[in-house]
Amino acid sequence: MGFSDIIGHRRQIEVVRRSIATKRLPSAYLFYGDEGIGKRLVAIELAKALNCQSPDASGEPCGQCRDCRNIAAGCHPNVSVMALEVNEKTGKIRQEIVIDQVRRAQEHIALRAVGEGSKVLIVDGAHLMNEEAANAFLKTLEEPPEGSHIVLVTSRPGSLLQTIISRCRPVGFAPLP
Repeated sequence: MGFSDIIGHRRQIEVVRRSIATKRLPSAYLFYGDEGIGKRLVAIELAKALNCQSPDASGEPCGQCRDCRNIAAGCHPNVSVMALEVNEKTGKIRQEIVIDQVRRAQEHIALRAVGEGSKVLIVDGAHLMNEEAANAFLKTLEEPPEGSHIVLVTSRPGSLLQTIISRCRPVGFAPLP
């Protein structure tokens, strides 16, 4: 899969592609819109494009190289996803993203990228960060590690701290017709 395989969201994809082509990617994006409309999918394709071994002239990831396949499988060392996870004590899925997750993500993104790619952190459900986690995450947005990119994905941007929103390039996603 690549950007061209995603149905809809042409304007949003063009914003991302243009940033890649001009090598003027912001350190953080905020992808917002209704739940389940493809925001995370575009974030994954962005991660592929930044790590692909043989992208085409428009920045489209090949989808076939080892990096693209590993990112699609969720096991690439340069890409990490922070989302709700299981509470080890209770065995149930947490209702919020907690500070320990933010700290692990900060450690991961601070490491040097493997190969010639870029570190990418996707925060899926960014609005689910509790206050302590959001405040800790703010430091990463204020001083992102060199060569790293963060994509916050949310269906409720109004639930995020204004200071987080102000440090991201917003890209709104609308439902498909």
